[in-house]
Amino acid sequence: MASAAEQRMAAHVRPTVTMREVYGPGHVYAPRAHPQTSDWLRYGSIVLDSLTGNQLSIMGGLPAVCSAGAATPLGLALLEEAGLRTQAEVHTYRDEMQAVEIAVELAERGKKIVVQHRYPDGVLGDGALWIDARVLSYLNNKANLGELAPIANAGERRVVRREAFFDGGEPKTLPIVLKAATDLSTGGGADVVICRGVDDVSTARERFATCERLVVERFQHVRRNACLHYAVLPDGTVRYLGFAEQDVDANGVYWGNWISLGSTLPAEVVGVGREIVERGAALGYRGFVGIDIVENERSQWIVLDLNFRVNGSTTAVVLAPAIQRALGTCCLHLRRFLCEEGFPFLIAVARSALRKGWLIPLSTLDSETAGHRGQPSRLSALVIGESEEDARRIEAELAPNGLT
Repeated sequence: MASAAEQRMAAHVRPTVTMREVYGPGHVYAPRAHPQTSDWLRYGSIVLDSLTGNQLSIMGGLPAVCSAGAATPLGLALLEEAGLRTQAEVHTYRDEMQAVEIAVELAERGKKIVVQHRYPDGVLGDGALWIDARVLSYLNNKANLGELAPIANAGERRVVRREAFFDGGEPKTLPIVLKAATDLSTGGGADVVICRGVDDVSTARERFATCERLVVERFQHVRRNACLHYAVLPDGTVRYLGFAEQDVDANGVYWGNWISLGSTLPAEVVGVGREIVERGAALGYRGFVGIDIVENERSQWIVLDLNFRVNGSTTAVVLAPAIQRALGTCCLHLRRFLCEEGFPFLIAVARSALRKGWLIPLSTLDSETAGHRGQPSRLSALVIGESEEDARRIEAELAPNGLT
């Protein structure tokens, strides 16, 4: 018999906006990154496949191209038990090139393809994409942040040629932050090096060997680190969706998010993000946007990154209001778990945790079905606690049961 918590969740977990509402009819969501344009994504192939299932619970009927391992009957049944509706026409693939082939075939049938990451030129023509590929590249290239963000919130940054920085006598007062300026997709911190010492500068020289230009930014001492979420609707209207606190380590690598229901940001900070998104909308962008912005030690809010695509915490943020209505004020920790014991075991442990009221599963990946034999299966979930400390306690209890 379902617990009272399960019954409440099943009745109330509905996203504030769906993918179909944001992108409109006649579109297909194809989030798998193309292998030829993944140089700046710090993810292995199994992670890129797992990410394709992250939005299934908020599709609202929008068709999606998704790894077969992320759309298994066991995994989808787990989401349904949590009250999440996977209303999508799913086109599953077995390897990365089949993901591309399916997207191309759908485009040839007249569908507009929504991508997370730009394909190589010639694979999908501009007419096949939901927006101009050049707009997508421009908005996500870190070199252009200063042209999109308000001057007061862009921070101290400059764009320089790589050789000028490393070999031309550019000042290197440490600490500083170096970022790749590229039209290719970036993610997971692969395009960022925090330079605290000379060894870090050497690391950056090697990592950015193929870059023509670099972004050099003042190092920020961070008090708060937030990702603000927006959607640009088909008519160009910008809608603010909420925010999540970033769980980022000392090296700038993203590990998840905290959502403390009832927590707020100053209205002027939300306005900074809105101004950026409106500029993107004026250039023709339509879709989800995440703006990474931090409060530094001088109480200044500085924009660090622009993500004109679905973000890691998008699904969690658009589900959070319904969770709050169902459970009341609580602290949610967006986490990705690994399980070495096989996919059926992962499902069993996740279902037990769901029924205890410990977590809400958002997506799963059966590594065997996805073509990654011998690799751990994966779960993306919101851990539910009364506080951050309580959520950490629950995670510690899940680890001996096979979720790490």
